[in-house]
Amino acid sequence: MKSFIFFSEGNSDPVTLKSWKIGGHCYMNNGMKFRNGRIVVPINGTYNIYSLINIMKLSNESLDTKYEIGIYKYNILTMMEEKLSDSYILKSRTKDGFYSTNMFVSLDAYLQKHDEIYVKATNTKFIRNPSLNIFGLYML
Repeated sequence: MKSFIFFSEGNSDPVTLKSWKIGGHCYMNNGMKFRNGRIVVPINGTYNIYSLINIMKLSNESLDTKYEIGIYKYNILTMMEEKLSDSYILKSRTKDGFYSTNMFVSLDAYLQKHDEIYVKATNTKFIRNPSLNIFGLYML
């Protein structure tokens, strides 16, 4: 799913990214549903879950910020949230004074029917290029 979000606030605690555009870089086959920024798992099984978030900032903005994304699972039966994976960070600098950071998370996990999978991030004000953001899962 390609995101169309643009955040204006900074946050040090992770917040759920809820606005994603269905289609593009995401598999949503075999009965998967999208609800409130979360993908609902249709059947028990092992899935590959992935997300890549592009963060851009101007060279004059504070560099001492912490960027983190994580993939989370919420089970409606137990009413418990579980963090499945942390972020992986790649950094680069463009020619025109912008910093670009791609944060990638991917994992294989056994999920149960009706589990809800979602992405949380910190410092969301730097998510400025929504066409580069992806989130999805598919059954292995």
